Amino acid sequence: MDELDAVQYMQSIDLPEMLQIEGDENWMTPIVSYLKDGMLLEKKDEARKLRVKSARYILMDVVLYKRGFSQPLLRCLAPDEANYMLREVHEGACGNHSRARSLVYKVIRSGFYWPTIQADAKAYVKVCDQCQHFSNIPRQLAEYLTPMMAPWPFAQWGLDILGPGYFGALSNWNSANEVFDGRNRLLHKMGGSRTLSKNYTTECQEFCLEEHWNFVSNLESETITPHPPTHRPMARTIVRTPTGETPFKLAYASEAVIPAEVHMTSHRVRKYQAKENEEQLRLNLDLMDEVRMDAEQRTTRYKNLMARQYDAMVKPRRFNIGDLVLKRVTLATRNLAYGKLGSNWEGPYRVINYKRQRSYYLEALDGQRLEHPWNVEHLRKYHQ
Repeated sequence: MDELDAVQYMQSIDLPEMLQIEGDENWMTPIVSYLKDGMLLEKKDEARKLRVKSARYILMDVVLYKRGFSQPLLRCLAPDEANYMLREVHEGACGNHSRARSLVYKVIRSGFYWPTIQADAKAYVKVCDQCQHFSNIPRQLAEYLTPMMAPWPFAQWGLDILGPGYFGALSNWNSANEVFDGRNRLLHKMGGSRTLSKNYTTECQEFCLEEHWNFVSNLESETITPHPPTHRPMARTIVRTPTGETPFKLAYASEAVIPAEVHMTSHRVRKYQAKENEEQLRLNLDLMDEVRMDAEQRTTRYKNLMARQYDAMVKPRRFNIGDLVLKRVTLATRNLAYGKLGSNWEGPYRVINYKRQRSYYLEALDGQRLEHPWNVEHLRKYHQ
């Protein structure tokens, strides 16, 4: 054997024991028996079917071939030979870890065939370890939306650490403490009980709040009740779609007069009467409970409608205890040495517990448990 032949017959993966068609029975056995010895099956219908099917096959040197359309002759492979062929083409020296359809076409173009080639290719690609680790991150929504309804009017979930008036770190901690002390004094002046921690950097300078109070005093209208400061006062006077009312009206039972109406003198500002305005303000306060209740019901309907539209695009993923999953690689766990060529998933991990069918507690295969639960959108099932 010369040097070229030595390279040609070198396998890039482990070669299993190859069985000839004279060995164990497989899908080729009845066809070979009919072509070689003229043997048919006992049942009449099965014998006729075998006779028609065998017309598309030919036996050459004890090797079965199928007459193909893309190739003149396709060599027929037994199950063990087919498994080796899939592994060699998919992950061998010339393999590129292609998907099932490309894998099937490549095998056919190479001149091989067996009846379940498409199903076997899909099953093999599905359990390929490297294909799973480098697979795309699914963008399909994996969990239904859970609307959060307010338990009482104006209830909100949030954490305000720096506040709206963050301008950057101060030069020293003494300056930061002075700023926080001034902010806390202003909050107490407004009747608030919330104080800010001095462990953070600067949050706001005093003139940020004073600017707002000057703006309120310049409106020159008794229909406006001073409200807590904000850097976007105009946003409180816009009708919101979920409630159908402005946030200002839901808070103070009356519509706000914006600066443009004061400076350009709108119709209601021209017709302003202090006594009638006072009576109307008191009447609005008496009717405010119904307005807020209607706004709450409208908000609930709006959130439920939004949830139905969101849920229509969801394809839920569920895992059971004991399932193997892959975890998405995050910026904290990504190996920067690989760059964009790194894998998208790491693992596999085993699901050991879950509080609800959305977050799962995981452990590595060596028994090391991950500290925090992981949301289902960061997980995908691992096939083996």
